[in-house]
Amino acid sequence: MIKENTTEEYTVTWTIQLDAKVKSPREAALRALKIQRDKESEAVCFKVTDSQGREHEIDFLNEIDCLDSELESL
Repeated sequence: MIKENTTEEYTVTWTIQLDAKVKSPREAALRALKIQRDKESEAVCFKVTDSQGREHEIDFLNEIDCLDSELESL
């Protein structure tokens, strides 16, 4: 039987290595947040783990300019 209108859970991880000198874990997180929100940022690679534990690497770098309409439809 195929279930219709089902959703699956995913864990999405965005990791960034900061080489800037920071004074605290909070400051490191703030710098990462600033990079994440920067529209010109190239930090657009994610590790996605599906509900069966399979990992997928999704890298939007080469298509970042084409994603606006897809993002608006979410």
